[in-house]
Amino acid sequence: MKGNCLVGVALLVLLLPVSTLPVLATEVEKREQELQYIVGEKYTVIIPEKIVLEDADATGVKGAITADVTIKASHEALMIPPETMLQVSIGEDNNFLLTRAGGGDPTAMSYVVKKGSAAGHEIGTKGLVAAAVSGRNDSDVTTTLYLESTTAPKYSGTYTDTLNFSIDVAPYYADFGYTGAVQTFVAPTDGVYELEAWGSRGGDGISSGDNKQGLGGLGGYTKGEIFIEANQVIYIYVGNEGTNNYTPNRKAVGGWNGGGDGSQDNIGDGREASGSGGGATDFRLFDGPWNDPVSLNSRIMVAGGGGGGGGYYYGKDHGGAGGGLVGISGIVSRSGYSDNEGGTQTTGWEFGVGRSDPQAAAAGLGNGTNGASGGGGGGWYGGQTTPNSYNDGGGGGGSSFISGYSGCVAIADTANDTANPRTAKTAEDVSVMTYAGKAFQFSNTVMKAGNEAMPYWQQAGATVTGNAGKGHARVTLRRYTD
Repeated sequence: MKGNCLVGVALLVLLLPVSTLPVLATEVEKREQELQYIVGEKYTVIIPEKIVLEDADATGVKGAITADVTIKASHEALMIPPETMLQVSIGEDNNFLLTRAGGGDPTAMSYVVKKGSAAGHEIGTKGLVAAAVSGRNDSDVTTTLYLESTTAPKYSGTYTDTLNFSIDVAPYYADFGYTGAVQTFVAPTDGVYELEAWGSRGGDGISSGDNKQGLGGLGGYTKGEIFIEANQVIYIYVGNEGTNNYTPNRKAVGGWNGGGDGSQDNIGDGREASGSGGGATDFRLFDGPWNDPVSLNSRIMVAGGGGGGGGYYYGKDHGGAGGGLVGISGIVSRSGYSDNEGGTQTTGWEFGVGRSDPQAAAAGLGNGTNGASGGGGGGWYGGQTTPNSYNDGGGGGGSSFISGYSGCVAIADTANDTANPRTAKTAEDVSVMTYAGKAFQFSNTVMKAGNEAMPYWQQAGATVTGNAGKGHARVTLRRYTD
């Protein structure tokens, strides 16, 4: 999360770079006796002065207590810029230790902080406590913290400590890079969020014939706005880029989240090798392994990955770019053969999975001759590779998907909570994903194939043609209420 952080401990000393938010520089006031903090003329932040746990006897019962953190709206003139979030979080430096007041046992007592109650979501050693968006919320926001000791006190008495809190005023967005595992986003407040996804590129192939190289296709891009309720969990799968295959006698493993494997021919000279397909990047409503059928069925936005470059002695078999509604076909330069098709809205190698080079066996070799085919890119449907006996050509790119985007084809609601059957919608709302009768529909959508201009996630305001690396995802709060 990006932003300018105002941090303190009990007696919070608020710091704010004047050059970044000059409007707020003279508008932050601290009332030490009440531990209230005035931010602009819009909000008052009220935090607990200290944390106290009591153990009535020496039985070793773990102490627990609740404390409130409030962001109070004043209904005065708006001083915080629109589309910014005022948020109170547990600070970075909190040691989460309680020591017994008045002497006695010097042993520190650890504790955890949860939201609401003993059964609430654990915040951990740092995390969001309460949040409000300026100009969008005129109601008070109060969050109850539940503190519970994790070690039993040895003596009865009172244990005290103070929590570190940070006050952050900044545009709210969260970035997610490739990790090789599912990641989560928990909506901190009701609001309209912008979701963006960049698919990953396919790996390069190579041939010693005239030093020809089949380049991997670049990843696609998707964006849209959708209303998300507070505490809704969105599961994020960020694809890995395909593997460049320059090493003899090996399999190029497909990019995580759907990329197909690349390979190498087996005629003995090791001259042709193909790259693997790039993985897709997507947002889901259910978690699980990336290829879990139920999880795949719950995808509401997908950015397709690029196909892997092929290895052909006489030509440059480039992989196709990730979609678009349809992934771009991978080039097959061998005479008499068609290009390897990209995934579509209803067809491809598999739902969510790009095809692997048929000769990508355990050692990366098989029965193909005079060439190697790039792996298909992951996507809504994965891209194809060459099924012919020569096994060469670039892999097709995976298709993209946005729920509610014209031309997309969602799966039927009855298929959302089971692995099979997976049935394409045919009704008027064919593009909209629904779960238990609830529609998840994006607006203000953008979909770009990897051969088109798209935002460059590493530099604000910049554009590039296709995503030429690992996948990426971003969530931005756009407005508080729909």
